[in-house]
Amino acid sequence: MKRYRGFTVCLAAAVFGAVTLASQTLLLRRFLWRFESAELGVALFLSSWLFGAGLGAAAAATPPGRRLIRHLAGHVWLPPLLCALLYLGHYAAIGNLRAWLGLPAYHAFPLMHLALGCLLVNLPFCFAIGWGVPAFCLALERMGLPVGRAFAAEALGSALCGAILTALLTAGVAPDPRDAAEWGRFFPQADTTPGRFETGGGTTLFGIHGGSFYALTSGGVSELLPEGDRAVEQAVLALSQRPYAASALLLGQVPLATALALESLRPDLAITWCPPDARYGTLLLRAVTAAGIRTSVRAAGTPPRRFLDEQPEGNYDLVMVQPPPTTSLGGAAWHDPAFIRAVRRVTRRTGTALFALPCDATHLTSERAALLDASARPVRLIWPESGVLAAGAGGWWIAAQVPGLAYGAEAAPSRFARLKKAARFPTEAVSLLYDAPRASR
Repeated sequence: MKRYRGFTVCLAAAVFGAVTLASQTLLLRRFLWRFESAELGVALFLSSWLFGAGLGAAAAATPPGRRLIRHLAGHVWLPPLLCALLYLGHYAAIGNLRAWLGLPAYHAFPLMHLALGCLLVNLPFCFAIGWGVPAFCLALERMGLPVGRAFAAEALGSALCGAILTALLTAGVAPDPRDAAEWGRFFPQADTTPGRFETGGGTTLFGIHGGSFYALTSGGVSELLPEGDRAVEQAVLALSQRPYAASALLLGQVPLATALALESLRPDLAITWCPPDARYGTLLLRAVTAAGIRTSVRAAGTPPRRFLDEQPEGNYDLVMVQPPPTTSLGGAAWHDPAFIRAVRRVTRRTGTALFALPCDATHLTSERAALLDASARPVRLIWPESGVLAAGAGGWWIAAQVPGLAYGAEAAPSRFARLKKAARFPTEAVSLLYDAPRASR
């Protein structure tokens, strides 16, 4: 009988470990989808999680806490059941946190709001976690069994659940199908179920709505086809530099819409699209093709840095680089001189490279000016021969390896005119993409 009761306690501890690990994984996944997928967001979520668990364990050592632990030790299935119920409440809290804090869906979360939100939604669940293992230890101690079995059982349950959950997510089986509710949040009148795929960057939902192809990642629109003016402007800006380019490489967060705009202006142009998440690029192009959008754009299929290392020297006439945000860890690596040298190596000597700059704001504050300088300085050091600032189309630094082969607002319109595409984009409007007065400021 004693052995049976000991096994029951260990089983409850294992289930407790499985429930807490699965909850943490799925709630973090949900948090990244709804709020903030940058390093700071992950740090705030995990730190508030650990703070709540530590606070619960500390409270368990107080006299009222010890009385509660003695009660839970006689009902060992209460902790895993309570955590399972709190998971559902925690999930609902994440879904409604923006509304509670008065932040619209299209606003980025301010840092203090994000920290407060993480603490509010994590604290009840994590506080309860801190009471579980002490209750299992006391139950085993009453039976005269080693209390270490509670820790071993809890760790075993967590490990088994982690392996199963990893296998499910890797296989694209989403344990939480309510992510599809995001599609209804963006498109309340949609009458079709979106497609979906999973990558290391999270869940992506995609589908056709109102005649346009949408992809939603991390709670926002990551792709819109056709995008319209901005994609065409970026394509025209690139082609005004090299109208007869034979090959183009789009690195980083350059939208797929820009690649399709380039293709529409130059159907014979060989375009390679290489987003930061290599698997995302491959799967999204597959989804676009399945939606009936015909394109010959090719996905690189490997991460940008590795792809650059694998390419022969001077393989592309035209390269467009749009790094992740400079303030993120991934974005900082894109401004490393070694990365910029790798871009230079794959760019043909007579070709050109366009580097996106954070200068699309109407008013350039001192902070934005410093960020702009930090983005442009490494490029100018590696490409000292020729460079032009184009303040339009989002802001780009145009670099060439030969003096005089980076063209400004005076020469670019005549170069684009060679393509005879005035019906798609007026030749006289090309100079506006360079926005010389704003660039001079």
